[in-house]
Amino acid sequence: LTFEATGSTDLEESLALARMLVERNPGDGERLFGLGQSHYWVAYVHLRRRDLEAALHHFKAYLDVATRLTAMDPGRADWRRELAYAHSNIGSVLQERHDLAGALERFTACLTIQRGLLAAAPRDPELEQTVAASHSLVAFVLKSLGRLNEALEHFRAEAVIRERMVARDGANANWQRWLSVNHSYIGDMLAALGDPAGALARYQKAIGDGLLRAATEEDAHGSEQNGCAFALLSDGYENDPAYWDDVR
Repeated sequence: LTFEATGSTDLEESLALARMLVERNPGDGERLFGLGQSHYWVAYVHLRRRDLEAALHHFKAYLDVATRLTAMDPGRADWRRELAYAHSNIGSVLQERHDLAGALERFTACLTIQRGLLAAAPRDPELEQTVAASHSLVAFVLKSLGRLNEALEHFRAEAVIRERMVARDGANANWQRWLSVNHSYIGDMLAALGDPAGALARYQKAIGDGLLRAATEEDAHGSEQNGCAFALLSDGYENDPAYWDDVR
């Protein structure tokens, strides 16, 4: 069975149990964390079913729990991560509802928390990835609001992180791909802002990164053929979201 096919009954029962456990011992952080996770999964099911109101209700409950957790122990980085995720989840629902101002507020709150966490652990690749992704989320909302210069700033902030990650591990194909995608986004912004030369330079870097990833993977896997050719294919949606395909 798929996750959705199981229905929400079991998850609702789990949520009721989590509530009861917290009521018995409201100062138990782990029980409170479990309650937050139950709210998250119920929200996730509603989101997959496109019931945005119900999803938003449970994501807000998840945020309330995460806020309580961080108040109990502000020094726990894992609970601060939960708080960041909670803001981002709400932002995603608000964006789906076309509440761009609300989405921007939530994504920005998430980014602020994540940047603080990254400052304390600057070489944590998971944090680097989440901060880079949050810069992208903020950038896209700003783009939709017509605030292109601000969007460009966030795409460039994302680029700084992704370039640092690739410089540290150039063999990581995912990191190469994400950087390539980011170059395309910056190119889009520069083109929209009337800088075609700058846009072209970014698009060329994106293509170069895509070819480099393809060649690196070919070298890693080897080939029984005498030669190898790569083609970058576009389906018309290469920038929303962007991705590369390599064909041998």
